[in-house]
Amino acid sequence: MKILIIFLLLVFSSLVWSFPKVGDFVRFEAHFQGDHYKIEKKVLAYDKEKDLFKVRTLSLVNNEISQDQSHDLPRNFLYTREKVENVFKTCVSREGALGQIRIEDKVIKVCEFYNEDSQLSYMIGEVPFGQVKFQIYLQDEDFLDFNLTRFVHGE
Repeated sequence: MKILIIFLLLVFSSLVWSFPKVGDFVRFEAHFQGDHYKIEKKVLAYDKEKDLFKVRTLSLVNNEISQDQSHDLPRNFLYTREKVENVFKTCVSREGALGQIRIEDKVIKVCEFYNEDSQLSYMIGEVPFGQVKFQIYLQDEDFLDFNLTRFVHGE
């Protein structure tokens, strides 16, 4: 019985964060000078013959849509479970730091990279689309610091 439970846990845990999948969803949020920015991404469909994922990206400023786009993206343009695992394996050798963060009561394994020259940091984790934190340079040493605030694994 123990062996069956361990097997099911291994299979289930690998399927839980296997991506990309239809229904995968992420929301990133940032605040700057009193404005609230959101970026949401969702996998809408998958064309098996062409191995393309239709991904919708919605950008909002103060809950008003600033951009709404959908693109057909090949698998190699998206983070897959294998790519994220490779990031974890090479994290320290690429001058990153392995760690964990909590998002919506879930503990997420991450690798964080910081570039001293540009003063930019980003974080890759075991979530749909792979990104947990990223920054967008505005101007005059100002950045939008986007952090993952919500995610859903698709079916």
